[in-house]
Amino acid sequence: MKVIKTIRIRKENIGDIRKLECVENVVENDGDIKVTLKPEHTDGRLEAVKDEYLVKWKSGKWQRFGETAINNLYKNTGKEAGSTWEDE
Repeated sequence: MKVIKTIRIRKENIGDIRKLECVENVVENDGDIKVTLKPEHTDGRLEAVKDEYLVKWKSGKWQRFGETAINNLYKNTGKEAGSTWEDE
């Protein structure tokens, strides 16, 4: 499955994150950021936090990734990296 877009959750790009079709809500509190995803745009966790990544797949679904997972995704871009999304 091909990755269409990747964005890291940071204060510097919070405006861009708010504009994503998958985002339901963004809460900033004392330097922490919590992003809530719309359930219809993901089959995974509905919450992502500062320094995690939001990834949009070719299927149109979004998924949150931590730093280790995003590194593994780009090291392993084969079918198995997105197989859970590809079957839908």
